[in-house]
Amino acid sequence: MKIDFVERLLCPISGSKMKLISFEIEEIIDGEFVVPIVKEGILISEEQKIWYPVSNYVPVLLVFPTQFHKDFYSKNKNKILSAGNFSMPNLKCEQGENFVQKTFTEEWNLTQESELSFLRTDEDLVNLNRYVWLKWIDRDKVPVKSLLNVGCGVGKETIALSEVTNAKDIVAVDLNFAVMQAGSRYKNVLNIEFIICSLFHIPLEKSCFDLVYSQGVIHHTFSAYCSFEKISEFVSSCGFLFVWVYALEDHLVERNYFGKDFRNSLKYILKNCWWWIECMLRPWLSRVPTFVRTIIIGALSIVLHPLVKSRVINKDKWQISNTRHSLRDVFTPVYASRHGFNEVTSWFEENNFSVYDIQSSCAHKKFFKGKSIYGIGMTGRRKHDFSVDCC
Repeated sequence: MKIDFVERLLCPISGSKMKLISFEIEEIIDGEFVVPIVKEGILISEEQKIWYPVSNYVPVLLVFPTQFHKDFYSKNKNKILSAGNFSMPNLKCEQGENFVQKTFTEEWNLTQESELSFLRTDEDLVNLNRYVWLKWIDRDKVPVKSLLNVGCGVGKETIALSEVTNAKDIVAVDLNFAVMQAGSRYKNVLNIEFIICSLFHIPLEKSCFDLVYSQGVIHHTFSAYCSFEKISEFVSSCGFLFVWVYALEDHLVERNYFGKDFRNSLKYILKNCWWWIECMLRPWLSRVPTFVRTIIIGALSIVLHPLVKSRVINKDKWQISNTRHSLRDVFTPVYASRHGFNEVTSWFEENNFSVYDIQSSCAHKKFFKGKSIYGIGMTGRRKHDFSVDCC
């Protein structure tokens, strides 16, 4: 974390400014300039009398305590006590966030060193965003100077967005602790800052980003609509909001051909069977002890790995860890809601956005070996509000 980034951070509980106490600082050479970055330290809220960890270059701005906080305190007890009478955050997490954090940390840690993010290479992620989801940036020559990436995984998506948008100011947030590794991996990328936080308590000024981007995230919360409302608050006047969510109709599309064509009838039956298996297993697997979840996903991965690998676009790079990651993404999130096209459209309209663009199915087939795109990817543009000043 760059030292001057502290000026932009707000206490996620009170919204007040915070003070940095550094334990370890490094210097990064950027051309003729030396940029100091914080590897370890704490951020303190004088108003709330609370300290927040900074570890591996990443501030952890959660409103609730975790085992990580306890371990960090044990390791740095004397330094923290010398700062004054401050305590770790002690609010309750939002509904289900403890399970969301645990399962997604487990999931993303599986592919920290993988060449793939889900199914895609780094080049694939750039093409996906440039030609399928954010094609309007090049098409309409839209300048994106600042970007908020909500749900950044382990950072690969954020790097792709940096290339596609050329944004000079990018903040990437995620609830899972696997993003901690992005701090050291990308510490020399000075236009990007990573934060571990809840999307319901993003510790930044609102209405400050040209583009807020959230792909495959809000449907994993207790309410996708509430999540949409929260992240939309960070879009500047006339700025853009992109979301991608699971589509309700994706597992049902073959029903139009059921009984007329054997292949599509079979696909319809198999997709519905998979749907019901997921619906039954997921709520249970997300809450069982970690070792039980690991055993079950491990066994499923061994059985299903050949089938899964045969269906992906990057077979030569696909490892069993990628299969485990994919199966965890299907079977372990506590929430995984599906949404309709008109429903997502209404989210934008109800929050003072006009629908600006939708994903390109044809471009996806062109760049990804004829594969159909799933889910709903939609961009909205905030209607100008003269009462709001952009940062």
